[in-house]
Amino acid sequence: MKITYLLLPMALVSATAWADNLADKFEKRYLGWKDFCAVIDLQIESRSGGLRNGKSKACVLRENDDKGYLRVTVLEPMGAAGTEILSHVDTGGERRQWLYIPATKRATPVNDNRAESPFLGTDLSYVDLGVNLVDPEDMEQTGKGLCDEQPCKAYDIKPRAGEYRRQAWIIEASGALHHVDVYENDKPVKRLSVGKESQSAEGYWLPSSVTMENLRSGSKTTMSYAEIKFDSGQSADEYDPDKIYGTGGSRAPGK
Repeated sequence: MKITYLLLPMALVSATAWADNLADKFEKRYLGWKDFCAVIDLQIESRSGGLRNGKSKACVLRENDDKGYLRVTVLEPMGAAGTEILSHVDTGGERRQWLYIPATKRATPVNDNRAESPFLGTDLSYVDLGVNLVDPEDMEQTGKGLCDEQPCKAYDIKPRAGEYRRQAWIIEASGALHHVDVYENDKPVKRLSVGKESQSAEGYWLPSSVTMENLRSGSKTTMSYAEIKFDSGQSADEYDPDKIYGTGGSRAPGK
């Protein structure tokens, strides 16, 4: 059985595949919602300490445990406003993504060669902004250790074509995601760290912020969230590239 795995900029993972009681803790903490939207404030810090700010809107729809959608729309800076990443994952485990650029009024597919490329000067790749399916047999426990002095376990996520290996560290007592390490050729190249979490009014756990750090360049992108909405009644039509962009990607979103 395949299980939906959503690694979003806000570090929410919608399901897990581990054969121990940590899976139950993890699912109780993060599962239950059908759809989700939030405005994301981004702060991009260069190696020298220079800062740039941005803003985007991210929405997710979980159609079922084997099918999901993600749509990220850039709001700021104004020069990039309207740029979108649209991601689908289907029951066969295939991820499909489109990049929409307002200046061209076209949505182009994102192929495997671009999967780990940075998106608009951030430390996030297209994989980080995507939706994935993970088979239980594709995840395995690969380590144990301490995360902020709390016992935690590491689980490897098997990469697909064009992807780097990702290792998720989960706190044993709570089932909370602590961080995710990204490896290229067995060398850690990025780390996604999760900030302090709190429960929403609906009972779902959310981090105050998450930070993706590029371990090679020293740059990092920090994301925090506002205008959070759960279960607003989204439909799959809102994630249909033909309906959003028009035939051949020749129309602007929503036109």
